[in-house]
Amino acid sequence: MDQEQWQPTYEDAKRAHEIAMIESGDIPALVINEANLRSALARPAMAIYYEGSPISVQVARLIDGVATAHGFRDGNKRTGAQLGITYLLMLGMEIATPSSDDTTLGRNVEMLVSENYPDYTITEFTDWLDVNIVEWVINLEDFPDIDWDFPEGDDQDDG
Repeated sequence: MDQEQWQPTYEDAKRAHEIAMIESGDIPALVINEANLRSALARPAMAIYYEGSPISVQVARLIDGVATAHGFRDGNKRTGAQLGITYLLMLGMEIATPSSDDTTLGRNVEMLVSENYPDYTITEFTDWLDVNIVEWVINLEDFPDIDWDFPEGDDQDDG
């Protein structure tokens, strides 16, 4: 990798699982296969290192890996989706989609790992991500109540 980029850790995965389960009204489950989970978490870094893959491929491999690794007793797809969202947020990006069922991240993850959609592969999922991943663009004018001009001499050197 030419530059350091945030990569999810085992602790990040456990936290993402906790968040995903609580948000859906369920109780977080136990880790049942730590080795598979750790392997899935390494997929984005491997995609960067060996292939120089774009963000969409990294996210697709992370989500697919976690969802299919069955590292947790329950909630693996939700955890994969939550980690994918976190991965993008850490890179200053997000998934911006309309709210219809056919365009949500959860629906696409379900299609990716379900036997009911044999033609929906990681390539189609990556293509969907390519269309729906957006970088954050912050327009300071959208925050008129914040004084963005800092007074002279208030530079604090924490070093």
